[in-house]
Amino acid sequence: MRWIGVGLLISAIPALITLVWTMAAHGKAAGLPTDPALILDVTAHQWWWGIRYNAKEDSEVFETANEIHIPVGVPVLIRLHADDVIHSFWVPKLSRKETAIPGQTNLSWIEAPAAGRYRGQCSDYCGDQHVNMAFEVVAQPQAAFERWRTAQLAPAPQPASAAQRRGLAVVEYRCGLCHEVRGTRAEAASAPDLTHLLSRRMLAAGTLPNTAGTRLAWIRNGQELKPDNSMPNQYLPGPELLDVAAYLELLK
Repeated sequence: MRWIGVGLLISAIPALITLVWTMAAHGKAAGLPTDPALILDVTAHQWWWGIRYNAKEDSEVFETANEIHIPVGVPVLIRLHADDVIHSFWVPKLSRKETAIPGQTNLSWIEAPAAGRYRGQCSDYCGDQHVNMAFEVVAQPQAAFERWRTAQLAPAPQPASAAQRRGLAVVEYRCGLCHEVRGTRAEAASAPDLTHLLSRRMLAAGTLPNTAGTRLAWIRNGQELKPDNSMPNQYLPGPELLDVAAYLELLK
């Protein structure tokens, strides 16, 4: 019996070596960076994208939504997840299509050869608003990227006016049921992080420009602008809506 065990062990060693070599070769063939400087967890939802920037220190980890910033010329590993149904991550000028499947982590990568904005899109039909599930990749020189990352790590500023304080109270009570604004009592995670909302160019996963008017319209009646999305219409009274608008101006 002992010799049988030895024989199995001898057979297992080259098999294990072959398996490891095959996996490494497959990763290299697929173009995956072996030691990426930046690792992002991207989660597809109906119908928006959550992006988690990982780091060695917990204090340097943060989340954003629908806009991915990367340094120019740096391979970025994407760990792709899906929260609900099958989606597909695709940046035509930067990457191949990669499917996001609930309960599974798929790997892809992006690398921008030049600074600029690159449109991304869900390319697998995922529901009625599939066409409105876009995102942007913003490629920046390294120094500009580091400034952006430092700004994203900061919590939301404290309100400075009475209107902003009233707006924060509404955000914590109403928006905080789904959204997070770091540094406040809005700490939910089922919808996009709003901590630096105004730093993003678009709203609602590429559906609307991020302007004062579209923010108010989205908060009041988002179902009219993007039907069947997860955010219910708020129908805030005019004064409360203006207070929320005043507070949101802080979230840069």
